[in-house]
Amino acid sequence: MPLMNILKKKYEKEGGWLPAAGTWLDWHEKYDAEELCKKITVFFTKDTKVGNTQYKKRHLVPSFTALTDDGTTMSLNWLYAGSFTE
Repeated sequence: MPLMNILKKKYEKEGGWLPAAGTWLDWHEKYDAEELCKKITVFFTKDTKVGNTQYKKRHLVPSFTALTDDGTTMSLNWLYAGSFTE
């Protein structure tokens, strides 16, 4: 079991100083590199048209140039936009 899951369970059980910092995080029970890459990269939050291509909600954004500031794209880190594609 990853260390962060052990710490999360300990905070859930015993509490402590600022427990939300450890209990609200999304830690997986098992490391999955592909899933992590998908979370880091950018995806669409609603059906969106970029240029001549229509993208569905939850599709990965193809490149940095497709990012928007209107809430239709979401990312853990914009630097990774387009690093993992469909």
